[in-house]
Order: sequence, then C-alpha cells, then structure tokens
Amino acid sequence: MHLKKESLLIFATSEQGTLAALQHAASIAKSSGIVIVVPRVVGYGAPMEPCDQAEADSIARSYMDLAGRVGLHASVRVVTARDARHVGGRMALEPSRILVGGRWRGWRATPEQQLGCELAADGHDVTFVDVETGQARSMGKVHA
Repeated sequence: MHLKKESLLIFATSEQGTLAALQHAASIAKSSGIVIVVPRVVGYGAPMEPCDQAEADSIARSYMDLAGRVGLHASVRVVTARDARHVGGRMALEPSRILVGGRWRGWRATPEQQLGCELAADGHDVTFVDVETGQARSMGKVHA
C-alpha cells in the first residue's frame, strides 16, 4: 500500500487508545485518507516475515470495524517489527501527520507516549490523544 502524503496516519495502540485517536480523526479529518498502522510485534527469536494473508485480513477487519464505530472509513496497514517504536522506520515514512492514542502521564511516559515521542523525533507531526480526557496534545512538528 502506497501512502499519500496527505494521509492521516493513526498508529494502533490499545483498543481504547486507537478508538480515542479515531474519534479525534473524525473531528479533524476532511478529504484526506485515513490509514491505521498496526504494529505486528515479533520477538527477536522469530523471523521478520509479514503475516499471512488470512491473518492480515483478520487484523484489518477488526480495525476497519473500530473505525466504522466512529463513522470513518480507513485502510489498514499491518507492519511487522521487533518493537512498535520501530514501525515508522520499517515503513520508511516521509514526514507525516500521525495520531497516537493512549494514557497520558506527566511524571513517567507511557509506552504510547514513548511511541509518539519517537515518531516526533523522526520529524513527524504527532498528536497524542488522551483516552481519559479526549485532550489532544501536539508532540512534534514536521521539520521542513
């Protein structure tokens, strides 16, 4: 799947976090396509092969159903990586608009916050959506 520069990417985290990001996307998305990026994390002992088509279809269906719950149509891209934070690098993304949902903690970053920080450090325009408050926070801007 080729990603258009104007696509809005949602990095899947937990079901709650992904749903919060989708709800925020529904409030800001205009004509841009929405792509849900699903990290498929495999251990260091396992081969780095993509999942088979049946597994990919099953994963995609569940995330498309989640998007449908908030009235969005989204495509899904399953990316195999050793760590969710490595997915952006595995995809060789150009600077993009990305939403990440999860719990926001001020004193110690959650794994979702760490993912957002890494994506922002890679030059992406990252918005973090807190599952408890629905508040969206900018984590970084695209460096032109």
